[in-house]
Amino acid sequence: MEGNKISRVWTQGAAVEVENLRGTAFTEEAKAHIFRISGKDAQGGDLALSGTVLGKFLRADNVTIDISGSVSGGVASLALVGDCYNVPGRFSLVIYLSDGTTTVAIYACVGSVYRATSGTELDSGTTVPSLAQLEGAYNSAVAAAANANSAATAAQKTASDAAAAAQQTAEDAAAVALAAAEHSVRYDVAQSLTTAQKTRARQNAGSNSEVGLYLDSDGYICQN
Repeated sequence: MEGNKISRVWTQGAAVEVENLRGTAFTEEAKAHIFRISGKDAQGGDLALSGTVLGKFLRADNVTIDISGSVSGGVASLALVGDCYNVPGRFSLVIYLSDGTTTVAIYACVGSVYRATSGTELDSGTTVPSLAQLEGAYNSAVAAAANANSAATAAQKTASDAAAAAQQTAEDAAAVALAAAEHSVRYDVAQSLTTAQKTRARQNAGSNSEVGLYLDSDGYICQN
């Protein structure tokens, strides 16, 4: 498939006039415009062109794109490349012909590239949700986030309570073990006393002023 062919004539020795190109160009096109420039001599006779063809395409964003053309059958041709269509807006194009020593402009034009897309694509088979549907989806998302946050807070509290309960249980067990150990020590001390010592302890009835023996609150005979 070939692009739109734009045929023009360059007259040797004559000034090149800038053409206001009326043809349309759209973004995302590539090689959609092919310029073919034939030659005439000063007397109006056919002139076979030869040499190197170079195009200078100035986009609307002030970027210049170099385009290489060709000569075939005495006619210069040049096709616009994809980069020429990337930026919508006004453009200018100058086509040069060089024989290695002299370079002359054989064609010049200005034109416009029109925007073919906004950059946001919509599939025609996709249903666009209404504002109410979007609002409902947003509210559902907010509620789900709140529920997740509440669940995380509850889980954290449960873990904290469990840790506190475990610590209290450990402290209670330690207290019980300590009391049992103390009780055992008092029992052993009482068992080691002689009968006379036990009698004096009972006579002292809790006083530790005599022989270092006394009765504790559980009734065991203890020695200081």
